[in-house]
Amino acid sequence: MTKIAVIGAGPSGIVMTKELIEQGFDVTCFEAGDAIGGVFATTYENCQLTSSTLVTR
Repeated sequence: MTKIAVIGAGPSGIVMTKELIEQGFDVTCFEAGDAIGGVFATTYENCQLTSSTLVTR
């Protein structure tokens, strides 16, 4: 099985991780920060990204 690393758990990284998992790849998503969401989460403090169990397994 092909292993893929996604760097960054911002909106794009989260979507990429989900799509690759659904296609059957072995994916690990790395995030340097304390939480997911990237710039979106820090810029729009009243908004939250909710991740599915598929992504956070």
